[in-house]
Parts: sequence; structure tokens; C-alpha cells
Amino acid sequence: MMNEAELLAFQKSVLDDPITQDVWRSKYRFGDETSIAESRERVVDGVYANEGVGALRFYDEALELVQRGILIPAGRVNAGAGTGRRVTLMNCFVNETVQDSMPGIARAISRASLTLQQGGGIGTAWGTVRPAGAVVRRTSSVASGTIPFMRWMNAMAATAASAGDRRGAMMGTLPIDHPDLWNPDQHVLGKDVRGADILTSPSFLSVKTRPGELTFMNISVLVTNAFMKAVEEGADWDLGFHIPRADGKHVAVYDKPLSYDVREVDEDLQIQSADGPSFEKGYVQPWYVYRRLPARKLWDEILRTTYKYAEPGVIFIDRVNSRNNLSYCEDITATNPCGEQPLGPDNVCCLGSVNLAFLVKDPFTGKASWDIDLYRHAIRAGVRFLDNVLDVTNYPLTAQREASMAVRRIGLGITGFGDALVQMGIRYGSEESVQIARHLSHVLQIESYQASMELAKERGPFPAFDRKEFAKGYNVKLLPEKLQDEIYTHGIRNGVLNTIAPNGTISLYVGNVSSGHEPVFSFAPTTRKVRQPDDTVKDYEVVPYSLRLWREIQKERYTAHGMSDPTRLAAPLPDYFIGALDLTPEEHLLVHGAWQEHIDAAVSKTINCPASMSFEDFRDVYSRAYALGAKGATTYRPDPDSGRGSVLSEESRPTIETDEETNALYAPEDPKGGDVLAAQLGLPEGSLDLGASPPPEAASDAPIPPINDDSDGSGPPPRPTVLDGKTYKLKWPVDGVNWYITVTNDGSRVRELFIAGGDPEAREWVEALARTTTAVLRRDGDVRFLVDELERVTSAKGGAFVEKRFRPSIVAAIGGVLREEIERLGDTQKSRRINDMKTRECEREMPKMTVFHPPAGGEVCRKCGSASWVREAGCQRCLSCGEEVCG
Repeated sequence: MMNEAELLAFQKSVLDDPITQDVWRSKYRFGDETSIAESRERVVDGVYANEGVGALRFYDEALELVQRGILIPAGRVNAGAGTGRRVTLMNCFVNETVQDSMPGIARAISRASLTLQQGGGIGTAWGTVRPAGAVVRRTSSVASGTIPFMRWMNAMAATAASAGDRRGAMMGTLPIDHPDLWNPDQHVLGKDVRGADILTSPSFLSVKTRPGELTFMNISVLVTNAFMKAVEEGADWDLGFHIPRADGKHVAVYDKPLSYDVREVDEDLQIQSADGPSFEKGYVQPWYVYRRLPARKLWDEILRTTYKYAEPGVIFIDRVNSRNNLSYCEDITATNPCGEQPLGPDNVCCLGSVNLAFLVKDPFTGKASWDIDLYRHAIRAGVRFLDNVLDVTNYPLTAQREASMAVRRIGLGITGFGDALVQMGIRYGSEESVQIARHLSHVLQIESYQASMELAKERGPFPAFDRKEFAKGYNVKLLPEKLQDEIYTHGIRNGVLNTIAPNGTISLYVGNVSSGHEPVFSFAPTTRKVRQPDDTVKDYEVVPYSLRLWREIQKERYTAHGMSDPTRLAAPLPDYFIGALDLTPEEHLLVHGAWQEHIDAAVSKTINCPASMSFEDFRDVYSRAYALGAKGATTYRPDPDSGRGSVLSEESRPTIETDEETNALYAPEDPKGGDVLAAQLGLPEGSLDLGASPPPEAASDAPIPPINDDSDGSGPPPRPTVLDGKTYKLKWPVDGVNWYITVTNDGSRVRELFIAGGDPEAREWVEALARTTTAVLRRDGDVRFLVDELERVTSAKGGAFVEKRFRPSIVAAIGGVLREEIERLGDTQKSRRINDMKTRECEREMPKMTVFHPPAGGEVCRKCGSASWVREAGCQRCLSCGEEVCG
């Protein structure tokens, strides 16, 4: 058992972890800062720069909490605060209402580019743009719809990303009744000018089913309560717009009020106004029904696309708006790219989190409990901290500053919940974990509102505060009556206070705690590749904070009991050491719903679903999410047919011999520990009866056994732990697709072939080619015959010249790359020289290829081309090069 001083020392020591140091150096270090502590002090200095001398105690409190890793500012704040650079400290933005005209659309794309330039992610609602097939009266033409304009914005983001290190994260939303959402021809294929397959009539649902489409943009559907009711009742559903079809073939026409303001574009653009007069929201106009179909069919179309391609996400938009504190002064139709921050037009949000992983007292004992007082203290300090950030940040646009100042929205949340539960000996997804989530969420809400009310006494309420309207809010009514009365009397400083963001990078920054309220992703040995400033990558072992702490405590216990053999500790890890992929979707949902109950905005959560899950069960996940009060749902299900693999592969846990001595060592110190926890949480006695925990397992330092290591001598020789490798980029002129071919060697001969990129529809033969070739290469002997055969393969689509040499197929071109590597190593005695083919290397050379490889069948990374682009915790990242989008 660790005492408080030892636990504090351990929490400080995790900052020396190589991956934590790498995150600091590459993302948050400024100038000649020599330590994380120095960077953290700079951040607090910058955030409290406008505080008076009388507020010194608030500065001291914040500095202590930030230095201890308990209060964690968002990444933008860590990177920019106190640097003097004109950058934004905001993570989340939503675009203005897009006006339905070419000038209006161009303006929205321009404003998004300025936001991305300063590092902010931005969401755009496309529901105000007329659908494909609508009449354009000014030019007597037919509208192209929303998809081409979304592609335009995506191209802008690609340009912004190529100009620097900005990630260009965006979100695009479309309402459930917009005609561009679905059409009967959305999956029909045609040919482009190069002969490649394209969708002839792509819809919002089908556009991202094709590779290379909207790669910088997540998409989500805005689902209404009326639609969910229509699904339940088996009713029809209309897709329509306030502008008629050009062909006049409407299913029906009826009056409907406008859901947004139609206005002219600003005069400073010196261009014509929007197509037609200006109208205020609520103005009744004819609504033309373009298509009518059963609601259940449309719902199934949405979910089947998500089942296979992981998009679109679903946002329950009526719930978002009805539970928005500011519903009396703003309408929400979009979110930030991660989905957890719904925002009104031009609005922003600054983020920060309280680290629950560092708030467990007496971890891994029967006495484990929450430091609830420190939790409350950190929340109150966090509200003041984020309110200060609103005043010291730079805003990309004047309209964003004005919107932010009007409502002073902040997003204080939590991170490290999964690691905290493990320290408590509680299984994620259990009834105990759900109760704890609900309680901690409520504490977060009460303390945040209390602190913001106190700030209103000192600094005044947010300008758009309306005491009567605010008092009607869904979240306000969940507060104690005394606090409701105080808010009515004194006002409140911040219009919205709580959210739970993905927190991927900042969770690594404090010692690799679990992200947000997600479970620990995996306790199996995992390697993560992180891109370096010189464009190389480094491999890091990633050990969850709770597992690292548990190992340290076991070492102490082993020493205290004088055990003779440290490897004889125990059998499998206790069952509360459970990773995200081992949980059921229902367990994910229960915790998700419990946290959402008291969160103002929304919570970022990826519900991991097994590849074997049936579509019917998958559909039930969304029904349960809606029933449990979620404001949205994002799922990830591996689907090899779509080219999307599993998020990470796990090694099996080793079993180690045990004995009575070690089993007796880990008996719980306090069998009534559950009652201690229940008392601190204000729950009934006995409701958290944790019981005796299974004996923990020793950490094994043994290397991961290599794949296909036949030790009986009948197969190929064992694969070395490390092989040199080289990656070639090969652009196939026939279809313009990039292929990435990696060839590894042991110093004397070629041993493996890996193929990434290319056409996802060719995934099966690509994998077969790589596996078969590797099987031959791993055996000794002359392999000339294999290269000869590959170079003879012809394609029905025809060959092409690659670097001045004709190749009859992409397979033949891959064979040429393989021959060049074999010849370079002198592996064959007689080999035809390839003088004309000077295949240049990919953007980087991988000097070391470790035994860990990204999972086969992942999506293709736009940065390095490897098939290891995955979705995790509401974000997307590449497991090979470290490229990351949002989070």
C-alpha cells in the first residue's frame, strides 16, 4: 500500500515516460523550456495574466492543480497560453449559418479556412443549402446540391494541412429531412474520364463509402424526435426543401416555417445578394417534398452505412436543443469535429478536464476511495481557469469573439475515469461503475454551477443571461433549489459549463491515463508510433497509468513479504482490468448514459462493436443510446470488406505459475471497503459491496512471441525481433492511386513484403500476395522464380510506364520493387538489372521495423499511406506515423 507521499511521487515520475516526454517536446514545449513543470507554469501565468493582485490565491491554487496533473488544460491552451503568439486557445468552433447562394457558401468556406489556420476544428451545418435538382432561378439552371460544396471545403482543408502542421479537422451535418441525405441511385457506379469507378449520384449517406472522399471531414445526421417516432410507428418520411425541384415532380407541397434566417450576404464582399428576399426564422413558406419513403427504410440505410463504414454519426438534435441552457437565444445545428460540443452559429468552446485517475486514495486496496474534496476543489478552480481563457485567447474571427463573449461558454469535463475504476477494483460497465459515473457527473455539475455563480457575483453574468429563461433550462432544474435561487438572484458567469471531450493527447501528457470517460483501451502489450519533427517515427511502449501503478505496488508488496521469486506472483489479471474491446456495447452505453445525465453539452464516446455483431444487434445499440438519453452516438465496428480493420490488435495475457504464498499476499485489507466508498458517494450502505478481488498478475517482461515462429525446425527460421526495412511510394498511372510497398531484410536477404494503400476493393488479393510472397521469402533458397512470375502478370485494364519502364500490371510493378531490393542486397547470383526504374522512397525511410504491425485491413492514412487509420475515443489517428485528426 502506498502512502500519500509515495503516491504523489509516483504521479510525478510518470512524466518521465518517453512517450509523455515526446508529446511535451513535439506539442507543448515553448522556446527553451527545460521541463514539463516549466511549461505548465508558463500556461498558468498566461491564463491568469489579467487577474489582479488580490486574486493571487486563485493563481496559486490553479498552479498547484496544473502542476500535479489534476487540472488539465486542453491542448490548444497548453500549446499557446503565455507564448505571446497570436494563436487561438479554443479547440471547438462552429461555422456561421451558410446562406444558400454561391457568395454565401464561399464566405462560409473562407471563414472555415481562417479557423483551421489557427488550429481550431470547425463544424458546418449544410442543411440550409438547396439540394441537388433544385431550381436556380437567377441562372435558370439546376442546383448541384450540398456534396460538391462539401468537397470544395474538404479541398480547402487539404490545402491548409499541406501548408503546415494543421490537421484540418471538420464536421459536416445534414438534417434528417434534407433531400441530399438519400436518393434511390446513391450507390450507382459510373466511370470518370480515367475509367475509374465513381458514384454517379452520391448522397450524404453514400459519399464517404468511396475511398478518398471528404477525408478531412466527419459527417453526422441530425435526427429529430419526430423521425424516431415515425420509425417506431412505421410511418412514411418526407425529404424536402423550401425551393422547388427544377423538374416540378414534387411528391407533395405544404407550408412549413423556416428553421433559419435567410439573409443577404455582407456588402463588403461586393457581390450580389442571396437568391431572393430575406426572411426571418419562423416565416411560413411552401415546402416541396422531393422524396417520400418509409422512415424505417431511411433509418436502416443510415445505420447500414455506419455498420459498414463507421459514418455517418447520429446526433439527436431535438434533445441537444431542448437541453441547451441557451435555447432561448441560439439554435444548434452542428457540432465540433469530435461530436461532443454542440454549438450555435459562430460559437466556440474552451476545454479543460479534471484527472480522475489521480484522485483515488489507497489504490488497489479494500480501502480505495475517491478524494471527493479534492475533486470539488479542482472543479471550482477549473471554472475560473477556463473563464480566464476566454479573455486571453485570440479568436480567428471577430464574429467568434462576439458570440463567445455573449454567452461565455466553457467545457469543463473529466478524464482518466477508466484508470480510476481499475484502481478502485471496479469493472467498467458494472452497476457500481454506472452509479459512480452518475454521482461524479452530478458533483461536476453542481460544483461548476456554484463556482460560476460565485464568479457572476465578482465579474457579472454573461451578457445574454436572461434570469427567467435560464431558470427554465433542463440542466438548471437538476440543481439543488438553493443554488437555483442563487443563480436567479446573482446570475451565472458562463452559459454552458460542462462537456467531456476525447482528451487523447492531453491524457498522454499526464502519464497515459484513459481518455475522458472511456475505459482503458487495452492492458495488453502495445506499441505506439509517434511522428517526430524531422518526419521520422519512434516506437514507444504504451503502458496504462493504472497498470503501471499496479506493477509498482506489487513490487512493494513482494519486497515487504520477502518473496524469493518475483515472477511467481499470480495467474490472470483481475477481471476489473478490462479493455475497451472486451466490453459489450451495452456496458459502453450504460456508462455513457450515466455521465450524460448531468453534462450540459455532450460526451465524446466511441462504442466499440465486434466485427461479428449482426446488423440487428448493431441497430439496437442506437435504439438503446436514444432510450438512455444520449445526445448522439458514434460506433466503430471493424469491417474488412470496407477496408476498415480493428482499432488495435491485442496480445493474449500470459499465465504464470502461482502458489499459496502469493495468493495469500493479496487478500483485501478491508472487506467493507465498498461501504466506505458508498458513504463518500452518498449511496446506500452495501450498494457497492466490492467483495474480495482476484489475485493480481505479475507484469511479464518476456518479449511478444513472433508470428509464425516455427521452433520445431520444420518451418522457416524464427523471425528476428528487429528487421531493417524500406518503404517505396509507387503511383500507378492507370488510376492515379498510390501504393506503398515495404520490404524488410535481415542484412543479407529480403525477408518480408508488406503492401498498403491502393484500391480498398483489392484488399483480398493484396493481402494474399503479401502473405504468399512473405512465406516464400522467409525460407532459404533462390527466389528468382517468384520475382520473374510477378513481373509477367498482366492486367485487363492495361499496363503503364513507371519511371520510364513499362509494367503490364501493378503486380508486375510490385515485383520490380522487390527485385530492386533483392539485387541491392546481393541476394541473387543472377538478376536482371533494372537501370531505368529508380523508384524513389516514400516521404520517410523506416530504419527499424519492430515486430508490432498495424492491424491488417485498416483505413489508408492520408499522410503515410499505411493501412492503419483508425477511430478511437471520437478521434481518428494513424497507428503507423502518429497523424491525428481532432482530439
